[in-house]
Amino acid sequence: MTPEPTYFFDLDDAPQLSAFDILDYVLVVAENALCAAHPGLVSGEGPQSDDLPEWVADEICRQMRLLRQTIRRYKRLMVDRE
Repeated sequence: MTPEPTYFFDLDDAPQLSAFDILDYVLVVAENALCAAHPGLVSGEGPQSDDLPEWVADEICRQMRLLRQTIRRYKRLMVDRE
C-alpha cells in the first residue's frame, strides 16, 4: 500500500496533513523493515510459525495498517470539508 500524498493547495486549510503524510511514510518503512526482519510474516495472513517475536511483529504491523487507514480517513474528511 502506497501513501497518498496531500496536495499542496489542501495544506493551506489543513497544515496538519503534512505531518500525517510524514507519519504515513514512516509507517510504510517500519512495516517493510519488520517484514524483512521476519520473513515468516505474510502480509495480512499472520505469522507462519510459533515464534513469539514474529507474532509480536505481526501485531505491530496490523496496528500500523489500522493507523494508516485512520490517517487516510482523516485526510479525506479534512480535504472533503473544503
